Amino acid sequence: MKAHYFLSILFLVGMTSCNRNCSAEALEKRFALKNDLLVSGSSQELKGLVLPKLQYTHSNCWTEHMDEFLSKPEVKGLFYKSIVVDSVAYHVTEHTGLVRGNGTFNINHKGKDLSIHLCFTETYVCQDGQWMLFARHAAKL
Repeated sequence: MKAHYFLSILFLVGMTSCNRNCSAEALEKRFALKNDLLVSGSSQELKGLVLPKLQYTHSNCWTEHMDEFLSKPEVKGLFYKSIVVDSVAYHVTEHTGLVRGNGTFNINHKGKDLSIHLCFTETYVCQDGQWMLFARHAAKL
C-alpha cells in the first residue's frame, strides 16, 4: 500500500514539474471549472484561476478587473444561474491558450433575469503548470 501511495505521489510530482498540465485537455477542464464556480457563486475559489491583471469584459462592455471579478455576486449584483455552451474550441500554443465559443448565459443582474446568447473569447496563460485566466471578451449574438 505504501509503495502504491509513493508511486502515485512521484507520478503527480513528475506531471507538475513540466507543463503537461497546460494541455488542451487541461484548458478544457479549467474553462469548465471556471463556469461551474461562476454558477455556484464561489467567487473566492475563482481566485486560484485568474491572473492579477485579469480583464473580464462582458457583452455590455463592462470590464471587471481581478478584485471586482472576485467580489461576491451579492456585492456586484450579478448572479450566474446557468451557462450552456453551444460550441467551443480550444487552441494551445506554447504558454497561451484560447477558448472561443458560443453559449447562453442565464443571469440575474441587479434583480432582473436575463438570458443572453453570446460569443466569447478567453485567453489563458500557463503559469506554474496551470492555466490562469488573463482576459475575456464577449459579444451578443
